[in-house]
Amino acid sequence: RGEVKADTRIQEIERKERELAEREAAIQRREAEQRQQGSGGAQASYDKSKKNWPSCMPLVHYDLRNDIPEQQQGLVKTGFYCWLIAEAGYALNLLVMFLMLVTGSGVKFSTFLFTCMATGAGIPLSWICWFQALYNLAQTDSGIFANLKFFFHFSFHLLFCALAFLSPPIIGDFNAGLFQMIYEFEKEGGIHKFFGFLCLMNTLIWLACGLLSLWVLQWTFRNFRSGGGIEATQQAGASALIAAKASMNTFGSMATSQKPSGLP
Repeated sequence: RGEVKADTRIQEIERKERELAEREAAIQRREAEQRQQGSGGAQASYDKSKKNWPSCMPLVHYDLRNDIPEQQQGLVKTGFYCWLIAEAGYALNLLVMFLMLVTGSGVKFSTFLFTCMATGAGIPLSWICWFQALYNLAQTDSGIFANLKFFFHFSFHLLFCALAFLSPPIIGDFNAGLFQMIYEFEKEGGIHKFFGFLCLMNTLIWLACGLLSLWVLQWTFRNFRSGGGIEATQQAGASALIAAKASMNTFGSMATSQKPSGLP
């Protein structure tokens, strides 16, 4: 019986040793997987700063599939198309105003300088200000400030779309838009009809950009409202108002308590 008990204990010890070895191997496998995932995450975070667009000469980073959640990819893709249309409008507007300048069709050099400044500033700022704000907004559930930042910059984009589409006299004559198109078609000569056709193309481009921008704005605001952004903004505003009133009351009480001493 003693030998049987000893054999049973030996078998039990061997079984426990095998279980411990299996657990240790499982722990090592999990640690190896975690290290691999960590290195992959580090590589992914590094790749986010890598410029990859356009592929012929990378200038900016744009990776819709890897950076943006699937439910937000449609919004960012629409915003990217809107940005591309805006860049086409900037380029065509500059080309038309340059041709009208060199052919003596009524465009002053000072007006062309405004066109150059609008194009040179509009192309990079549209990417940096409102598209990057939209891109970062779609990556995570951003807070109130990120949403308000996008709405602020995007409102200026919408205003410029309206200005470029209409090109009203004095404030918008540096754009080849609707008013400029009418002026060119009213003039005699084939060159003016050609410029009128180019202005028509530019007008349609900015009209499409403006309509698509309104759709992006509506989509973004719907996400902001469904995520409780309006309520959070109201609460933040109420808290700021209460804090301002408390500061004013404190300042007023301090001012009244510190009365000037009488003259000797």
